[in-house]
Amino acid sequence: MSGGIKGVPQQMKVTEIRSFPVRDVDGRLYFIVRVDTDAGIYGLGEVGVARLGRSIAIAIDHLSEVVIGSDPWETERLWQLMFRGLFFPAERVYACAISGIDMALWDIKAKSVGMSLYKLLGG
Repeated sequence: MSGGIKGVPQQMKVTEIRSFPVRDVDGRLYFIVRVDTDAGIYGLGEVGVARLGRSIAIAIDHLSEVVIGSDPWETERLWQLMFRGLFFPAERVYACAISGIDMALWDIKAKSVGMSLYKLLGG
């Protein structure tokens, strides 16, 4: 999918997805999601559902199996795979985990063409 856009690496693939727990001043747990590619570009996303922390970390790990090895420019296809590719459509925990990964994929797209995300989206 990325081959037709100038400046986008032809064979960029997701190589790793990690989540990092972060606590706010009130002690609520959040996660930063980092998605790495073989082109050396990484994207960041966040998940801000404080009470579901451990479950979200597990869901991110589970969803990474779907995304690793894929082209990060295929955000729509990957979103559908993550949301509908499970035994049941994603519910609250998985929907939150998907959002963090999806944000990071969009961040990769913007970085790979040297644009801010809002400009890539037309703003």
